[in-house]
Amino acid sequence: GPTTILINHREKPPINDNFMIMGRFQFNAGKAVVSVSNANTSDVVIADAVVFVPVAELKKDSVPAQRLAKLRGEVDLLIKRVDALKKTKSTDLPKAMSVQDEKETGDWHVHIRGEIRNKGAVVPRGFLQIARKTDAQPAIATGSSGRLELAEWVASSDNPLTSRVMVNRIWHHLIGKGLVRTTDNFGMMGEKPSHAALLDWLAYQFVVDQWSVKKMIRRIIKSRTYRLASTGESVGWAGDPENRLIWRANRKRLTAEAIRDSILSVSGQLSMQQGGPTIRKFSQYDWGYEFNTIRRSVYVPLFRNTLMEGLETFDVANPNVVSGRRSETTLPTQALYMMNSPFVNAEAERAGERISRNGVTDAERVRLAYRLALGREPSAIEADVVMEFIGKSKTGQKSRTWSAVAHSLFGSVDFRHLD
Repeated sequence: GPTTILINHREKPPINDNFMIMGRFQFNAGKAVVSVSNANTSDVVIADAVVFVPVAELKKDSVPAQRLAKLRGEVDLLIKRVDALKKTKSTDLPKAMSVQDEKETGDWHVHIRGEIRNKGAVVPRGFLQIARKTDAQPAIATGSSGRLELAEWVASSDNPLTSRVMVNRIWHHLIGKGLVRTTDNFGMMGEKPSHAALLDWLAYQFVVDQWSVKKMIRRIIKSRTYRLASTGESVGWAGDPENRLIWRANRKRLTAEAIRDSILSVSGQLSMQQGGPTIRKFSQYDWGYEFNTIRRSVYVPLFRNTLMEGLETFDVANPNVVSGRRSETTLPTQALYMMNSPFVNAEAERAGERISRNGVTDAERVRLAYRLALGREPSAIEADVVMEFIGKSKTGQKSRTWSAVAHSLFGSVDFRHLD
């Protein structure tokens, strides 16, 4: 006989958000009738599909109904696992600072001379015209800030500038000088690339490798150019003293951060702790801040008005501006800092104690001092000079003598430079 089933179409169907089971019925051949009606309602009823599944098919594992029952069981188990994880999750989860669009976004005024209250005309959002192939403005969706479109343009394979700037900076940090030496200026006022075809090829490979910095670093350091030395005689000195053709390696001075970390490493004090805040109290101003940390320099805060003395002495980048290539000066204050700084003297004292403690003979201690500070064995002349200095010291001042050796190595040219 006939069966009437009422369905509320305002409720979401439980199967794939499209179907719901109507029940199991016995149909005689040629006499099955299914009517879809909106009787006694004021709305429209739409039935996209009605599916009939024979009872015999329900016994097979491949039938959707059987699979659905199995999947529902798996979903229930996953829901229970998620609930359990929520109850036991850590409260100290890693966080990252990000940005989000305002509720109302749109074009804005030009701020004349950068003054927030000195507004000029309203201008449409867009990208730098001088860096675009066409004059057509980008299409920014209504209600969107345009940041997504900007990001897509910056990282587009059709943008000839981004990939070249990036690989040039990677080359600069690895080789010592960029293919374009004005790393912050690819315009008319900047220098032309010394190897334009190489820059183009690296930029192309960078995009092909999905903008992978790691792959680009690996590609460069496996090259013959990276394995060149900065020492030795060559006819290149006469024809290309500035090494524009890269016939030798560029001698590189350690960055301010690397100099500080190296001193702490030699003394055995460098903390390798990762993560966490860089500033002890976020409400504390930079005036009078004590930089008494032994963590790596990447965790040392760079305040707008106050910098750690050692970092500032050795040309750390100005935190207020973009610095693709740092200035590199050689000043008397640098030698005076390495000689008189309380920090350097204290770490030299600890380094001397470490060297004295870990070496059995004075000859072993000399080798250890050079390996720790300079990453190499001492030459015969250097070893003789240190041994003579140690021999003249008094027995009761041996540890202080080795501290003086460490201090002199800190102040050497070799400590601050990579050949």
